[in-house]
Amino acid sequence: MRIQWVNLTFAHVLFAAGFDTVEKVSKADYEDLYNKVISKNDEMKLYKGKIGLNDMKLCIEAAKLIDAEIEV
Repeated sequence: MRIQWVNLTFAHVLFAAGFDTVEKVSKADYEDLYNKVISKNDEMKLYKGKIGLNDMKLCIEAAKLIDAEIEV
């Protein structure tokens, strides 16, 4: 949830999709991230909102701004 615009629900989907660190999100391909998040949310049905490719680009860019040394 340290990534801008990522709330608890979306963080849960990211984690379930295999993006369990800020570093993994920051290094992700936005199309791969999008496909895995959409697929995992379809399976888990955690949120109803629509997330697009541009949202994934923004998520990755926001993750790049975070110091990865703080991981817990």
